[in-house]
Amino acid sequence: MTHLEKRKALILNKLLEEETYITSKQLAAWIGVSVRTIKSDIALLNEIVEPCHITIEAVPHKGYLLKKGAGSD
Repeated sequence: MTHLEKRKALILNKLLEEETYITSKQLAAWIGVSVRTIKSDIALLNEIVEPCHITIEAVPHKGYLLKKGAGSD
């Protein structure tokens, strides 16, 4: 697994654990990367999880939250 894949897995797992919004700044500090890197990774993750009816909702000044759609169970 590449460093990028590990980082995306860490982000996705953290979002799965959280029940409330988590900011890109919090994720960046937790993983040890820049906020810009988190935003880029979230964009890629959204493309990856879309076929599973899952989205990572981004709300300004609140953060990110994993949302499961119909048929995602």
